[in-house]
Amino acid sequence: MTDTHTVDGFFATYAQALLARDEQAVADLYAVPALILFPGTSIPVTDAAQTAAFFGSSWDQYEGVDTADPSITVMAEGRSASGPTSRGTTATAPPSASATSSWRGRTATGSPS
Repeated sequence: MTDTHTVDGFFATYAQALLARDEQAVADLYAVPALILFPGTSIPVTDAAQTAAFFGSSWDQYEGVDTADPSITVMAEGRSASGPTSRGTTATAPPSASATSSWRGRTATGSPS
């Protein structure tokens, strides 16, 4: 069985930062460099300031949203392949997992946003 404590904690922190409209706190949760892919578009992200600026300019789309309910589903988990290296030692990658998340925002009255 998967221990989702770390994932749950991450998304609780992420939701708190989003609901506080704190673009720097949100940006701090993203790794850089990164590549954001949308159908027909790719955006290279080389600095956390890009992420903060993106969220800072998008708070209007969260108008009226004051709660978030993350729903996390672990799709797969396991350990990456390991084996001998050129130095004769064995390298083992850390455990990995694949997960999806979905969000439902709620307004102050409890209506979906």
